[in-house]
Amino acid sequence: MKKSKGFTLIEVIVVVAIIGLFLSGVFAIFDIGVKMFAKDQTQVANQESIRTVMTSIEKKIRKANHASQPLYENIDGCLIIRSSTRTDTYCLTSGNITLNGSAIINRVSVFDVDVSNSNYTVSITISSVPDSMGQVNTLDATFSARQGR
Repeated sequence: MKKSKGFTLIEVIVVVAIIGLFLSGVFAIFDIGVKMFAKDQTQVANQESIRTVMTSIEKKIRKANHASQPLYENIDGCLIIRSSTRTDTYCLTSGNITLNGSAIINRVSVFDVDVSNSNYTVSITISSVPDSMGQVNTLDATFSARQGR
């Protein structure tokens, strides 16, 4: 009998099948990682946008003062904040929160405002639209202006 060099067809098929299984497992893990990264990036962007708007509103509420009119009002779902020098209006319009008509944040589904001028407080809820995994980011906050201005 002659000694042959090389691989048989069966050996090659088995090796290719094992490598294929290994690569499909690696691809599945990589694909899940990419999807989770994209989901997390969307959530972080939504949370950051909502916090930025809340901080902007908080600063304006804390500076609000006007002798002849209420400091803040909720008119048709819009938050109106008055100071001695200006009036700012925050509204939810077509999925955007606008400040005086200019969009400052998008991908918003809820902008609820509860105003109490008797104790100088404003309660706000902002929720994002669902991300690709169906998760919604929501931030609730209550702010108070300084009394006696």
